Amino acid sequence: MKLEITNEERTLLLEMLEKAAAEIPIEIHHCTINEFKNYLKDQQVLIENLLKKF
Repeated sequence: MKLEITNEERTLLLEMLEKAAAEIPIEIHHCTINEFKNYLKDQQVLIENLLKKF
C-alpha cells in the first residue's frame, strides 16, 4: 500500500506517534490487567515499527 501525504500531514503523524511512544510505557507500567497490558505492549511494538518507517 502506498500513501501520499503532505509534509504537514507527515509532521502531524510523526508528532502523534512520538507522543504515543512516550506515553505508552507509562500506561503499561500502571496497568493492572494482564490482558490489557499485553494489548498495550502489542500497540507499543506497532508504534515503534511505524516510527521506523518515517
